[in-house]
Amino acid sequence: MRTRGKPFQLSHFIRLPFAVEVALAVLIKLLVLAWLWNTFFSAPPTKKMRLPTAQVEQHLLSSPQAGDTARPHSSSAEAMHDPH
Repeated sequence: MRTRGKPFQLSHFIRLPFAVEVALAVLIKLLVLAWLWNTFFSAPPTKKMRLPTAQVEQHLLSSPQAGDTARPHSSSAEAMHDPH
């Protein structure tokens, strides 16, 4: 009668030192991250999406217009002491 052995494990066939296994895992993760960055973040999809740097700086550094309905953010400490 045949007895049941251990379940199939890849480590029975490939025996690498722990440092090599860790290095391979890190290398694979870096390759995946590089591929993801290259695929999604390396460049804008179209040239129409590019804006002049000066225009972006002006927009980000300008004060809010009087017609804006957004309230400025307050810190949590100010919000706790505010009686309103």
